[in-house]
Amino acid sequence: MYADFNVTIPSKAMLKNYLTVSAEATPGVNCTLTFIPASGETQVMETVSSSEGECVWRWKLEESFGRGAARLIFTINGLSDTHYIEILNSF
Repeated sequence: MYADFNVTIPSKAMLKNYLTVSAEATPGVNCTLTFIPASGETQVMETVSSSEGECVWRWKLEESFGRGAARLIFTINGLSDTHYIEILNSF
């Protein structure tokens, strides 16, 4: 089942730097982010939404992920919403 979450994602990201994304959710619920870069490596990150109703993820974009389009799949309360971000070598 799909949803349309209110998410905050930068317009682009750079390898070897940190990426921070967030999604709005009911306070105290489990939130999962599945990150799939161009290389196909899948990274699954879980968190619990804050009392302000925000799920936040921050991780380093490793060179092995490769440049190109990456998928961000947000799953909250069993509903998923997919977004994309362009990963670059440099801006």
